[in-house]
Amino acid sequence: MLSEDPVYKYLDDAGITPSPSKMYQKQAIIDAITRKMGKVSLGIMCKGPYLSEIRVGLRGSGSDIAVPSSDLYLPSSCPRYGISYPPPHKHDTQEHERDFLVQQA
Repeated sequence: MLSEDPVYKYLDDAGITPSPSKMYQKQAIIDAITRKMGKVSLGIMCKGPYLSEIRVGLRGSGSDIAVPSSDLYLPSSCPRYGISYPPPHKHDTQEHERDFLVQQA
């Protein structure tokens, strides 16, 4: 299931933009998303220092509408500081194709 919430836009609104040189704090990423979505369970995933995936926990089943949930455990692999949010790869067909998985429980 894909989210209708444009997580990358929430980051952009908070000044967290893809850059080959800027570094971000994990809490700033979490704050940018929760400011727009409310209290949700988030998994902030990195490959090394590079932000690779953001997981948002949802509740719902079958054809039910999935709603954000704050009581799910989603692991995070990013460090607290020094997270790089690299620009999309040239082979991506959309600007934020690699963005942000939504995980439904």
